[in-house]
Amino acid sequence: LLLKRRKPALNITSLCGHGNLRGCVIGYKNTVANKKQINQMKSLLKKQFFYKIRGISTGLIYPPGIFSNTEELIEITKVVRSLGGIYVTHIRSEGDSLLAAEEETLLIGRKAGVSVHISHLKTSGKENWWKINSLIETIDSALRDGISITADVYPYTAAATDLDAFLPSWIIEGSRENIIEKLKRSSVRNKIKRHLKKKGESFLQSLLISEVYFEKDKQFEGKRLAELTNFNNIADFISELLIRSNLSVGVIYFCMSEENLMKILSKPYVMIGTDSSARCSNGITFHGKPHPRGFGSFPRFLRKYIIEKRLMSLEEGVKKITSLPAKRFKIEKRGLVKEGYFADLVIFDPAEIEDRATFEEPFRISKGIKYVIVNGAIALEDGCITGIRNGEVLL
Repeated sequence: LLLKRRKPALNITSLCGHGNLRGCVIGYKNTVANKKQINQMKSLLKKQFFYKIRGISTGLIYPPGIFSNTEELIEITKVVRSLGGIYVTHIRSEGDSLLAAEEETLLIGRKAGVSVHISHLKTSGKENWWKINSLIETIDSALRDGISITADVYPYTAAATDLDAFLPSWIIEGSRENIIEKLKRSSVRNKIKRHLKKKGESFLQSLLISEVYFEKDKQFEGKRLAELTNFNNIADFISELLIRSNLSVGVIYFCMSEENLMKILSKPYVMIGTDSSARCSNGITFHGKPHPRGFGSFPRFLRKYIIEKRLMSLEEGVKKITSLPAKRFKIEKRGLVKEGYFADLVIFDPAEIEDRATFEEPFRISKGIKYVIVNGAIALEDGCITGIRNGEVLL
């Protein structure tokens, strides 16, 4: 209702977060959900379908989803099947336990009888790049077996997440206050140091501080950990940084292979997504040095991978950002230029289309987009926002 009253500039639809359900019923405790708690979560989920959500989403490397087991996820997701939704997941691991996480995802799809969508499919960490063929073959095999599965990806070899995602799961259990108290203890910091040292010297170079909320630490934004600390001091540096920003520290993780990214992009069941929160080049969301994917993903995909690398035809590329996601998430009468469909259109010049956002300047606007038309009204003309807010909350 709030979104409807605000009249969004774009069309909006949503999923129900499993973390919200678990947080409401159990909190941020590392505990196995009992039958009563699972039924409470199922009841809450059923109510959300009244608001026409498209399904359920999980974030299994983040609390509280990290504390759930497979059985809990299967039982809750059965609600989605009965109401015609989809299971969307940030899988439990994108690196060392990638293949096991993939198998868990497919098991949930099979047991719950639902369609599956994997968020930002990747092989994270150089030591895991070799897993790409097994990753793809497992999905292809599941498709042959009749499981309905899709995925999305952003066209970059760097990821973005929260700094505390790299800490052991027992540290990020509990409230924000609980976690900060743990980070103050020298015994905990010693364990963090041992945990991070296992990642090797390259880890410090691969992680860039993108956003902090403590004003005096903003000097660190845009810098790699290797420029700021070493393994002797890393636990103290990270702990103090997190404490000063009340745990809200964003990082960019340079961890992926260009070759593997292209293999994933080329699969017909993969669509493009930004994995980014909505940001603006001015106003209250204009801060830090966030991942450029929020401003550059779609033009970058078209320029680099379609026009320059010719990974697929332009028509196939456009499908990955229009009709494929519309069909997958059951967004009716959108995603195609067709009589009787809503007039949601982007008009771009293939000769000019290009992303300009960088890791140093992530808020730069892309080139080559002439018009954005939302429900028949022009929202952007020649790169300028018109101020017309003609979006809808899609119910």
